[in-house]
Amino acid sequence: MKIKAPPTKQSIPSMKGLKRDLFSELQIMKESEETLKCLEDDIVKTIDTANRINKQIADLEQRVCSFKEQVASSDMLHLPSDTFQVPTMQENIQLLEDPSLLLKDLQVIQSSPASTYMRCFIEKSYAEIDSMKAEIQ
Repeated sequence: MKIKAPPTKQSIPSMKGLKRDLFSELQIMKESEETLKCLEDDIVKTIDTANRINKQIADLEQRVCSFKEQVASSDMLHLPSDTFQVPTMQENIQLLEDPSLLLKDLQVIQSSPASTYMRCFIEKSYAEIDSMKAEIQ
């Protein structure tokens, strides 16, 4: 014998929520996998950058050692011991009868080509040092 009942939906309310929860978890998992992939790519890029920086540091250290050797072997940087016994410029100025003449002489020296060349050389040296510092950082 068959009992007739009115037609109804036979779904369980918790099953609908389970399906929705499963879908949202799958979405979260997919987003997490994408984030993980991005992080892995960033790690690889960071390692490559660190390796490049280490190579640059090693190169700069070699250059510094080379410069140190050049300075150590150079005689032009060693001052004779007599240099320390020479009177200071202030003492010399006090001996002058007319210090204004010294000012004129200094202006002539400052405008000379050798002085200009020396200033340019010093400025380029400082620029080179600044660029080496920038490479290190």
